[in-house]
Amino acid sequence: LFNSSNLNNDLNLIKSFYISRGYNESSINVTSEYFSEDRINIIFDIYEGSPSRISEISFVGSNFFSSNFLRDKINSKSIRFYNIFSNSSNFDPQTFEFDKNILVNLYKKYGFLNVKIETQITEIRNNNFKLNFFIDEGKRYKISKVNYQLIDHNLFEIIEVEKLKFEKKLLKEDNFFNQVILDDYIQSLIDLLRDNNQLNYTKIKVFKLNKHGISWDCGGECTKIHKKPVMGYGANQNL
Repeated sequence: LFNSSNLNNDLNLIKSFYISRGYNESSINVTSEYFSEDRINIIFDIYEGSPSRISEISFVGSNFFSSNFLRDKINSKSIRFYNIFSNSSNFDPQTFEFDKNILVNLYKKYGFLNVKIETQITEIRNNNFKLNFFIDEGKRYKISKVNYQLIDHNLFEIIEVEKLKFEKKLLKEDNFFNQVILDDYIQSLIDLLRDNNQLNYTKIKVFKLNKHGISWDCGGECTKIHKKPVMGYGANQNL
């Protein structure tokens, strides 16, 4: 049965689909014709228009990472306006938002806890747009201390080599928070303790950063056993 509400929903669905594909100038005209006494045909006349395209991508305020490095990390890719062989569109607001989250998480991995990123779209010419990422990196956090609370002090002998490697890597980074280094170290401890049949008596706790400060987060394979060595990371802000 014909339902005007369903028709409007279909129109919005089609329009949203075209916009999501970068056809921002698309329009839809609906007409009907009688097919029989109790039936009609619904005709959607669609004008696609020219696709909108991102021809430039810029990063404003990125001092820690190079623009080329950040450009490789995001999903949005530019299509030059003079590329006459491309009729496709890369204009997708959902992708822009997804890329922003990628960049925020990337900065946080390197200790920029309070990073703020906004996007802006500006038209250059003839449906060609520039995607701008405005980045406020904020201050970078450092690891202030690493605590090892081991019930069995013999475990120090087991982890000593990995511990020294970790400390050298931190020193090389000037003690700045680096999630990649921390994750690698945690995994090396888990593997080492497992190989020495100590993992069931081990709990690795990590100081992680959030926008409110420092909080505890359990990483790796954690078990609730009374006798357990504990390792914690503290972090402070680089002023």
